[in-house]
Amino acid sequence: MGLADVQAQVLGRHSNLAVSLTPHELVARVATGTARWRAAEQAQHEMAVAKALARAGAPAVRPAVAPGVGREGHDLAGPHAWVSQGRTWHISLWQRAQVLTTPPDARASGQALAACHTALAQASLPPRAAWGMLDELHRLLDDPDLLRQGAASADVALVRRLALACRQRLQALAPALQALHGDAHLNNVWATPQGPLWGDWEDTVVGPVEWDAACLVAGARVLGTDVAWSEAALQGWWHAREAQGSAPSPALLDECVLGRTLFVTAWMWALGAANGSPERRARLTGRLAWLRAH
Repeated sequence: MGLADVQAQVLGRHSNLAVSLTPHELVARVATGTARWRAAEQAQHEMAVAKALARAGAPAVRPAVAPGVGREGHDLAGPHAWVSQGRTWHISLWQRAQVLTTPPDARASGQALAACHTALAQASLPPRAAWGMLDELHRLLDDPDLLRQGAASADVALVRRLALACRQRLQALAPALQALHGDAHLNNVWATPQGPLWGDWEDTVVGPVEWDAACLVAGARVLGTDVAWSEAALQGWWHAREAQGSAPSPALLDECVLGRTLFVTAWMWALGAANGSPERRARLTGRLAWLRAH
């Protein structure tokens, strides 16, 4: 990757590994928990989206840049493939933002997400299949490891049934589709001196903008977490869309909240939440209880 004398420091371990590359003002992100189910194409599309946002000056984290290319002849940002012990890991490099310790302003975060949507609607991006998040949901449900990791077969069948019906209703609404963040919630937006910045574009998909709005509020509406922040962020996003002449659809938002909850439930199974910490099990149980009521 063309970097030398790096002092690596782990910043976070979630579904990805984030590492600070001191003394460079860079952060490396390694796809770990999601790597089994996602091909290199996903990482490549994420970087294409991030570069388009950077060119547009949108409020999003910036890919790493350098005067030229790395010593290996690759773009510094990547994604880079690293093979270790028979596995291939995809690594991307990002400019390190000055993140404040305070939470990002909710309304401004929603407005920033709307600005990212505007930039992506105007961007020239590589072709990508629509509704990829729903395709991924069904791939996860088809994985036999879900049952071995504690998912009850009746619950998997419920999620599958709801997901099929949800997809039919979403497609029947025939919304406009575009590139999205795909995972737009409080943990993926950061307060900076320049205002909120959206990061972690790993889940980027093509769908209706209401999918990202559903990501803002699904946790609040299903589990009752971060309600004030989530609803204020939604209002910021909603009013920004209206000001742009693109009024969101309440019916589409509601359907996307269901779809998002199904998607997160499948990923929680895949990442071992059924046998994980009490907190993770409680979140999974809460989502399943909400789904059973539908």
